[in-house]
Amino acid sequence: MTYYDDESLKSFVSRLASSNFFSSIREFEKLTNFSRYGAVMGDTTALDQLADMAGVNRRLVQDRAAGYSRLGDGTQLSGNTFGRARYCPCCISDDLHNGKGRLESRPYVRTLWELSFIRSCAAHGVLLRSLTNHGQDPWDYSNRLQRERSEPQFSEAAVAVEHSAFELYAAERLWGRSEPGRWLDELPFYVAGQLCEWVGAIILFGREFKSNDLDELEWHRAAATGYEIVIEGRDAFVDFLKSLHGIFFEGKHHCGTRKVYGRLYERLAREQEDSSFDVVREIVADTAVNHLPFGHSYELFGLQVRRKLHSLYTLSRSTSMHETTLRKLLQGAGWLAQDVTQLSAHRIIFDADEATRFVKEIQEHLKPAEARSYLDVTRTLWDTLLQENLIAKRALIDDGARKLTPLYLRADLDQLLERLHAGARAPNDDCTARVTIPVAIKKANCSFCEILRLLLDGKLRNATVDPGAAGIGAILIDVAEVRELTRLGDHGGLGVAEASEKLELRPKVLEQLTKAGFLNAEVAVNPVNRCPQTIYRQGELDRFSDEFVSLFGYAARLGVHFKKAKKDLESAGVPVAISTDAVSATFYRWKDIRAAGPRFAKLGVAFAFQ
Repeated sequence: MTYYDDESLKSFVSRLASSNFFSSIREFEKLTNFSRYGAVMGDTTALDQLADMAGVNRRLVQDRAAGYSRLGDGTQLSGNTFGRARYCPCCISDDLHNGKGRLESRPYVRTLWELSFIRSCAAHGVLLRSLTNHGQDPWDYSNRLQRERSEPQFSEAAVAVEHSAFELYAAERLWGRSEPGRWLDELPFYVAGQLCEWVGAIILFGREFKSNDLDELEWHRAAATGYEIVIEGRDAFVDFLKSLHGIFFEGKHHCGTRKVYGRLYERLAREQEDSSFDVVREIVADTAVNHLPFGHSYELFGLQVRRKLHSLYTLSRSTSMHETTLRKLLQGAGWLAQDVTQLSAHRIIFDADEATRFVKEIQEHLKPAEARSYLDVTRTLWDTLLQENLIAKRALIDDGARKLTPLYLRADLDQLLERLHAGARAPNDDCTARVTIPVAIKKANCSFCEILRLLLDGKLRNATVDPGAAGIGAILIDVAEVRELTRLGDHGGLGVAEASEKLELRPKVLEQLTKAGFLNAEVAVNPVNRCPQTIYRQGELDRFSDEFVSLFGYAARLGVHFKKAKKDLESAGVPVAISTDAVSATFYRWKDIRAAGPRFAKLGVAFAFQ
């Protein structure tokens, strides 16, 4: 008898009994002394007997039995993998028309039809039907199919449905074909399949879906939908779990993991005790702990939870501080974003360890005036320390005023002093040549911030610490060293006085030329006094002197009086380029003077070139 490549071992045994006119599989077992359970469990004697009775190769039967009892990837099959038998009415009809031998023994059940995750026929694109058990032996497929064909529903049109990617994956796993390194393939087969079904059912039918209310078509859709998520890997499954957290953050009252994860939690915590699901439980637990707050001594899947997040509510309970006090305290310290301040205490969450540490440290604090005195700085210098983020700001409710007052931890101030003093390493044997930081700021014409950076970077080799003083006031600075280190780079231009001398013009005339647009000036920071300064680039001055010459400058080149020079220029017809109407001087263009050269010669008048 033919043993089809895709035929179930149970189906093969049932067809062998039917083809030999046994009334049932039990009669076949009894009269042939054959053990079907032994065959399915891989007993060599039973398998050899089956092969001999069917007239097929023993090795073929043994290989099929091994593949049936154990997946190709080594995962042991179980009741979680194989469910009630299904069948495709189109395939059964094809078997009846195309098969050989006795009519009752022609139809056969495919191995995939026994797999609980396969609900459609890949060949015909229809939904599989459950094989009804009319009080018959569950293994007696041939008799069951014969009875099924006599039922009116067998002739009904099959429900068209697309064979899903999940079912293709399940078939590949059944035959031992998988992709290395794929997270879903690392899970036991039945764990991977059920996880896809649960995830899809939650997405399509809600986290409180009822398994018994879903028909085969709905489970088919659920498995396909869940597979699209889970096949992307562990991170995709974690993202799905996090998407369920919305019910917690959008609500106003406390809700536990059962409420958040719904039926998924029920299955893992109570209904499915198989240890193979522990890897899924660990992921669910880690995701919950990393993104949801938990109370003290909370258990998840029977294990004690070490919380990583605090809510405002749980922090209040663990520190015995009122929620309102904590809310204002954390908000003033910048822990709470503006968009969460109106949420309930259960929905405002933060790192548990950091929050606990913050509450403990907050008891040792200094108010602004106390902190300034501790550091020995003025209010102006104190503001600079804050602007440079050199001191961490906290917050505390002011007694009686019901408002937040900034406060600062003594440990933060000590850490800042330690860093600054570390930058003042020179011997303190001669402090007379050094001054305090406020005095150095005025004498070196620099900022407090610059001196702080020089100290923190260790660039003040002559800075020292006065052992008889405290705070920042104990640091003594060499003014000459600071002046040299804080001097700005040369801007590369000429000031008004220098530019005027360069062009042999009065500063007033230079400014008028600039205002009239004949000269381009820039504003730069003076490297010495750091004030804005009008400067002229050398190139710009060269451009102007190449194009223009003043009447006085022209006369000086000829060595004549400016009136004589003016008269000669007018006689030669040289036009005035810049008149005294625009500036307090008269200018001519060199090109106009050169052009009038022949006229100067005709008049017998001396003239100068550029």
